[in-house]
Amino acid sequence: MAANVEIDERGVPYYRFPPFPDTPPGVQIVPFDQFKPSGIVMDMDPDALEVDGLGIRTVRLKAKHNNEGTPVVKKKAKKVKLPTGEQITRRSPWWEEWAEGEDLRSNHFYNAMMPREDRLEKASQDFHKGRNWGTPENGLQAMYDQFRLYIGLIGNPTVPFRKRPRGGPPAVDDEYDSDSGPEDPPEEPINAEPEKTEVGIVEGAKDARAINEKIQSQVEESEMFVLDEKYHQRVQAELEAKEARLEAFLDDPEVAMKIFFSSYFFEKGLAWADQKLRDVPLLASFFLRFMQRNRVLPETSRSLARAIEVVDKAKMELPMTKKITQKLPDYFGKACRELWGEREPANVWLAPLEPYSEDEDSDEEGLRRRQTKRAKIEEVTDANEVASVQVFPEPPQDASMEVDNENLKGTPTDATSNNDTSSAWQASGDQEMSTGWGGSDKDKGGWGILDPPGEDGDTPRDALGQPLDLSGWSDEQPSLLVLFGPTTIPLTHRVGIAELSTRKIVSWSMPPQPVPSGLVGCLRGVLAEVVLAPWDEYSEAKGASVVAPCLVSPDGEEVITTHNPSTDMIRVLMHPTAAAVLHAGMGIQGLWVQAVPRVVRDSESKCGTNESASGSRGKGRGGDGGNGAHNGRGGKKGRVGGRRYWSFLVHGESPTRGSVLLDRGCMMKCTQNFLFGF
Repeated sequence: MAANVEIDERGVPYYRFPPFPDTPPGVQIVPFDQFKPSGIVMDMDPDALEVDGLGIRTVRLKAKHNNEGTPVVKKKAKKVKLPTGEQITRRSPWWEEWAEGEDLRSNHFYNAMMPREDRLEKASQDFHKGRNWGTPENGLQAMYDQFRLYIGLIGNPTVPFRKRPRGGPPAVDDEYDSDSGPEDPPEEPINAEPEKTEVGIVEGAKDARAINEKIQSQVEESEMFVLDEKYHQRVQAELEAKEARLEAFLDDPEVAMKIFFSSYFFEKGLAWADQKLRDVPLLASFFLRFMQRNRVLPETSRSLARAIEVVDKAKMELPMTKKITQKLPDYFGKACRELWGEREPANVWLAPLEPYSEDEDSDEEGLRRRQTKRAKIEEVTDANEVASVQVFPEPPQDASMEVDNENLKGTPTDATSNNDTSSAWQASGDQEMSTGWGGSDKDKGGWGILDPPGEDGDTPRDALGQPLDLSGWSDEQPSLLVLFGPTTIPLTHRVGIAELSTRKIVSWSMPPQPVPSGLVGCLRGVLAEVVLAPWDEYSEAKGASVVAPCLVSPDGEEVITTHNPSTDMIRVLMHPTAAAVLHAGMGIQGLWVQAVPRVVRDSESKCGTNESASGSRGKGRGGDGGNGAHNGRGGKKGRVGGRRYWSFLVHGESPTRGSVLLDRGCMMKCTQNFLFGF
């Protein structure tokens, strides 16, 4: 029977069923209850025709999909060779396991009418489900808890302090034993006092004891009340801080992520572990993208997208800060430090310091603090004096050895003695010999010569305040002779002014081939060139990490220069191994010390500039921190051949903490740098 064909009002034919059309001859229709589905048969021969489970050839669809015809790249299992020679399959890292099927985690529904705090809490629970968090040793769960603590999903636990009643048995919670049953008798204290039997106590004495016990119980209750009040205050303060962190993240996720991966990351010690530098940004990226796919916070979708960009930048730049600080200071910077020395600590100002005021110690509180501190110092000094008179038995001596016992005991030598020969342990007549095991109250209780007199500032110290090793037993000192061979730089240049600023890495280039001629060619043939631009964002707040650039004169002279640290770009020279780890957009802050030419040569003064013809060189010190480029500030920029160069010479052994993460990268802080310009 043929199907009914009708024509609609627009003239388009359409079929109406039933009745259904007749079955074509030779065709058998399988009822639905007898139908058994069958998939496509996979054939190893790539040229074979594709058929299904019934052997029927498949038909190509008319619609062409984007991924059709794309070759399928199979992941090869990574294998590790054991010392025994056996190869085993290495397990993929956690972020690769999470990435497989991560796009399918978008079937969660979050009602937009619910409070946004509840939606974020539910999203964190859904994000945690179904993932492999590994063992506690890998620290992945701890890093996730640290992230939730920062965004205000959880708070710091506060344990109440409970005072044990005086003379009473310990609290049940403190001495609870899971193995003891309810019928077990209470354990007797180890030093329990025997029960006292009251014999012949008058009635007045009983009343007095009852009054004393009542007073004692009231005092203990008041103490417990004060402790409970303090505990409740701590709990309330933690709840308020948790709500503030949660509100800050919900209002602007972008700013919250910038703070998390900068100041918070360093204050909480997350930046000092390589694993956390790598895993925390990856973990935050998975969480924020989960929120974006499931539209947890549609009202802040734009800020959330920018927060993901910040996290992506942190994934790349945070691990690079460790690599940069491992390469800096480079050999070139250390060699310049050995040549010109290190700037005096008084001339290094990375942060403004409050001036000393006598009014601060004029009150009673300041006087009391000074007197307490002085009393502690005198007490320690008296203890040292008592310890210094302790007598130890002398070991037996061989009769064949001629030993001056008086000299061993540290007996002072008469100044009018005819024997003017100095001992091998004595450097000069102005210093006294140490008596060995604390025999003198002027020494430090050890063998050898006393420290020379002088103020603390006279002793050379490193960045951590530790005395420098000047004994000559340290490693070989870096030298420009190793890099350039015989050079006239130490004779033609001197230390100039300094610049304190933050700069951004723009580009860098390795030593060119062929090597140019002249002094510039000598430097550029060995060193890489890095272009640094001023950091255009800074804060005027007190104690800010990124401040406006300024010029400093190390010798207290007036700074006269045509160099503008706020607008001018500088070209920095550094060792190629250090330049290879830099990344464009990262920033570095530091004090840059310039070395200017002693004499301006006529051949160099014809370059069409009234600045110093030859450039400056310097040294500096790099540090750990957020992502960023090293930045310097300096004085005059010289020219040779029409180009200006500043060589980036970082030195120092102590990394400093990072600073703020800005729109175009993180910032890494250093303390002192030498610049070398031409």
